[in-house]
Amino acid sequence: MKLLLDTVRGLPPYTFIMIALYSGLRREEILGLQWDCVFLDVPYAVHSVRRAWRSEHNRPVISTTLKTKAARRDIPIPKCLTDCLREVKEKPNRNMWLLTEMEILFHLRSFSGYGNM
Repeated sequence: MKLLLDTVRGLPPYTFIMIALYSGLRREEILGLQWDCVFLDVPYAVHSVRRAWRSEHNRPVISTTLKTKAARRDIPIPKCLTDCLREVKEKPNRNMWLLTEMEILFHLRSFSGYGNM
């Protein structure tokens, strides 16, 4: 795991991979994460899973309809991921989404077969 993280550090998929490795969220849940569901400044940091990315007519859509009832949950965030997300949040020009458009497009093109978006 250390080799993977060292290899992608500073590259677009780094934040996505950190979230996947340390929270266990599904790909669709990571792509749907917004800052209003990430609580870093509480005694025990958590992600609240409330949205997910899905495709409708070959277009990405963020939906509050999740895969199952159990998908709506709070996930504890370990310190290493909390630190990573704090760094991401402090970067200039961040909007409501955890991942930037470039990070999302990199992920979709590289790993999901959406190379012609």
